[in-house]
Amino acid sequence: MGQTFLRSESGFWLETTATGASTGADAPRSAGASYQTLEQLRQQGLAWMRRDLVTNGDVINAESVCRLLGGISDKDLDARLGRKELLALPPVELGTLGRVGGFPRIQFTETGVLPGLAQVLVALSDEDPWVQFNYLVNTTPHLAGRRPIDLLREGQIEAVVEAAWRVREFEQD
Repeated sequence: MGQTFLRSESGFWLETTATGASTGADAPRSAGASYQTLEQLRQQGLAWMRRDLVTNGDVINAESVCRLLGGISDKDLDARLGRKELLALPPVELGTLGRVGGFPRIQFTETGVLPGLAQVLVALSDEDPWVQFNYLVNTTPHLAGRRPIDLLREGQIEAVVEAAWRVREFEQD
C-alpha cells in the first residue's frame, strides 16, 4: 500500500492506494484512494498509543524505577536515560486514560532492566519514545510476526537488535 502526503488548500492529506502506487503532490487524486487529514492521523496515533498501553501494562514513575533498580539516585536514573538504557514515555493526553507518561513496566524484570533493551533503544535512538514503545510491544515481520519484547524475554537479543537496526534503516530511506 503506497502512502503520500498531499497538500491542498484545506491542509495536508495522506493518500493511500491499494496498488502501492505513489502519487506526487501535483498528481490528481486517484480512484480508490482514501484521504486522511493530519488531525485524523494524529487521532489514529493517539488511539494506537492508548491500545499499546492498555494491552501491555502500565507505566511507573521515576521514584518507583529508582527503588526497582536497587535504590539508585535520581541523578543515576537520568544518567541511564541519557545512555539509552531505559525507556521513558513523555506525558501525553490519551483521552479516557488521561495524561499518561512514565516508564513502561514491561521493560523491567524482577531484578532490573530487561537484557538487550539498551541495544534496541540505541538502534532506535532517532525515534520518539512512543515509537520505540510501539516497536517493542507489537508484532513485526522482521521477527517472523513476533513481538520484540517477548523475544528479549526469551534471550533472543541479537535477533531483536538486528531487526531494530533494519527498521531504522528502512525509515531513513
